[in-house]
Amino acid sequence: MTRGKTNERIRAARVEPSEYASAYRAIEVLENLQTRPNEFIKTLADIPDYTFAHHPDKETFGARQILDIQDEQQTNGKIFKKFILGEYKFQTFRQISKRIENIGRGLLSLNLTLGDKILIYSETRYEWLLTAFSAFRHGLTLVTLYSTLGEDAIKYGINQSKVKIVITSYELISKLKNISDETEDVRYIIYFPPILKTESIKLPETKNNIQFISLDQLELNGSNALIDEDILKQRPVETDTAVIMYTSGSTGLPKGVLIRHENIIAGMTGQQSRLLSMVNVDTDIYIAYLPLAHILELCCEICMYYLGIKSGYSSPQTLTDQSTGIKQGAKGDLQILRPHLMITVPAILDRIHKAIIEKVNQSNYFRRSLFRIAYNRKVKKLEKGLNTPRLNK
Repeated sequence: MTRGKTNERIRAARVEPSEYASAYRAIEVLENLQTRPNEFIKTLADIPDYTFAHHPDKETFGARQILDIQDEQQTNGKIFKKFILGEYKFQTFRQISKRIENIGRGLLSLNLTLGDKILIYSETRYEWLLTAFSAFRHGLTLVTLYSTLGEDAIKYGINQSKVKIVITSYELISKLKNISDETEDVRYIIYFPPILKTESIKLPETKNNIQFISLDQLELNGSNALIDEDILKQRPVETDTAVIMYTSGSTGLPKGVLIRHENIIAGMTGQQSRLLSMVNVDTDIYIAYLPLAHILELCCEICMYYLGIKSGYSSPQTLTDQSTGIKQGAKGDLQILRPHLMITVPAILDRIHKAIIEKVNQSNYFRRSLFRIAYNRKVKKLEKGLNTPRLNK
């Protein structure tokens, strides 16, 4: 791009030029849509081994340890839980690859085999994707439910999918206990560690003798399990169902959408084809906080893992300094992680905008004026297709 000139390159065109309502597609793939990132990746089972081979000692998944949780009363009388958080700690692709192998073996030790279903009902956290990769590796179908769903919707999804194994966070076990009498197919509940590491584990009793297994125990069981080699070598094919993704249920009971391996591979391929020209895979960081039970976040996190980009996990409650889960004076995840990449939705953008404006308004007149000048200049440049390297700093 020439300095001072607007960027007028045509980026997309109609797939059917004569059709007014035609979908638009990027010019680079207008005639030949990309469906795979490379010749070695056919299914989601191929991604962890490929990434480990290329980035064994690079850092991948990271999270902030919750050191304490305090109740704080707001001016309106509401009680918000405030998290005292540590720094981000990351694991390498080598460590995650080994964990995927052992958790996968642990799942197989529960008499699962190619095509069987397991259900994940949890907030977004790295253990979610870790377990998903373990399931994909052996051709297990992943059923997903939003962690915000009510008990009727959870019960409906579990019963309709007829799963025997539910994977959840420790904090959500109580919801599953409340409906355990009405989800009689469930035999195992595998739970992620408590978000507060010092919290003692208290597991409920259920009438139908559900067995509770921690993810750490499942991983240990898998490392010691004797699994038939033919079963271990079974892998899915492109047309196998990878995910049954239940909707948010905004118009009634949630609906399960069947998504094949080739669909998710195509989705993340489209994302990586746009990202490669904009990112530095060696240094850039992605912040993961949207629901993994939504296809956009799932494809994006898989794409980051494939590219070897470090991912730091967050939540809408801890994203900014002003988020509801952050104690006054403490730093939100964006400030600590300082990511280069994030995907978002309008509601989150509104929160970020509000947090920024509040911080700007707390500064002196000179800083407020400088911010507005820089902001307005950047917007005008972006509208003309120009980059702003100095303002980006």
